[in-house]
Amino acid sequence: MTFDTWKRKIDGLCYGHFMISSDDLPDAPWREYYDDGMSPVDSVDCAVIDYWSDVPAIDTLWYGEEEMV
Repeated sequence: MTFDTWKRKIDGLCYGHFMISSDDLPDAPWREYYDDGMSPVDSVDCAVIDYWSDVPAIDTLWYGEEEMV
């Protein structure tokens, strides 16, 4: 898959979970993730952990709510 197709998948995930594109969030090393063979899902997961952790509620939007026991 080309980088452009891969990046569109990233944006689809971001729109689906965060209602904004990856370009509206802090920069993440997308090309590096692509060159390393990471899937779009794994790439967004890394961005959530490593680059977007200061964005309010980003982890809840990505991972969902924990079930209350």
